[in-house]
Amino acid sequence: MSAAAGLPFWKMEGAGNDFVVLDGRVALPADPGTLARRLCPRRTAIGADGLLVVAPEGAGVRVLYRNADGSPAGFCGNGARCAALFAREVLGIGGAGFELAFPEIRVGAEIAGAAVTIVLGAPRVETEAVVVRLDGTRAEGRIVHAGVPHVVAAAGAAPGLPLAAWRDGLAAVRPDLARDANVTLVEPAGRRELRVRTLERGAGETAACGSGALAAAAWARETGIAGDGPVTVMPPSGIALRVALDGERARLSGPARFVYSGRTAEAFT
Repeated sequence: MSAAAGLPFWKMEGAGNDFVVLDGRVALPADPGTLARRLCPRRTAIGADGLLVVAPEGAGVRVLYRNADGSPAGFCGNGARCAALFAREVLGIGGAGFELAFPEIRVGAEIAGAAVTIVLGAPRVETEAVVVRLDGTRAEGRIVHAGVPHVVAAAGAAPGLPLAAWRDGLAAVRPDLARDANVTLVEPAGRRELRVRTLERGAGETAACGSGALAAAAWARETGIAGDGPVTVMPPSGIALRVALDGERARLSGPARFVYSGRTAEAFT
């Protein structure tokens, strides 16, 4: 690629969670965090919740993810589903299923028609509650590890407050969680459906969050809000995700698609 050719990219989205995706076989700048900060702003660049770099590795692929602010994340649920579709359509990874290797987790990927599914270890719900004060109201959440940590709570714990208030409340009692964890609020819509909102570290409130859907389903089962069996998780995008928890495994399914592709005007050497 010549210095004037620009950088090839693909814009993808999974259930409304959107990403700039780069082919890891192409020579890329050494600092993906800086690249994410250049490519992901909504009004001055391509615009996305984060940056994915996907490259072949053995019979599967390796995936590097950076949040929109350039910070690293060891896993991204909807990003994994988009990376799986990219691997098949752009990298030519064949077969009904293959493995995605993130820096901190390996997940299986399956593609059937319009549905892209990832399979990983079941989320772990910590037993001790996290208690915060939100505008004078006591609110309680639980830490759920779903590839990345989430603080999950009932949406009605402090109705009307923005999600950012949770981050502020956490900062007062658990600065480590305020710095490292996402926040997901859950509202039941029946025994088999959950409505969720997620504030993602490094991206802000997103239209959907795959790890948030996994965390919400695990929290709902642990607290008795949802029974056993698959649940539908409805994010703000209105595009449903499906979560099935089976013993030590979890499955996250939903649509993923290419939005457009192009080249940046700048080479980003």
